[in-house]
Amino acid sequence: MSSMNTEVDPCNDFYEYACGNWIKNHPIPDDAPSVSNFENLGQDLEVALKELLEEKYNAVSDGEAVHKAKEFHQQCLNETAILLTWRGAFDDVISSFGGWGSLTNRSFTPD
Repeated sequence: MSSMNTEVDPCNDFYEYACGNWIKNHPIPDDAPSVSNFENLGQDLEVALKELLEEKYNAVSDGEAVHKAKEFHQQCLNETAILLTWRGAFDDVISSFGGWGSLTNRSFTPD
């Protein structure tokens, strides 16, 4: 009922009558194509998850999976370490895929 705009005659504009207050109370942000309850719940979930991951690790109540998730989250936020180590991690991944010829130190010899 709180989403309805009962000041509008439903015979003239049923959509405004049925959804008018919801539209007024949930403006579409400039960076989003739409707004819905699912999008709002998704944003709330992201905020809650971020807060949980940024809480200090508690060895008593947090299990191993939670500990790993919190550690991984902290590593992802450490931009200095990422900038210093990205190339080694990149090279390891490329090597695990079998390499990439243009990135090796081989000289080019045409057939």
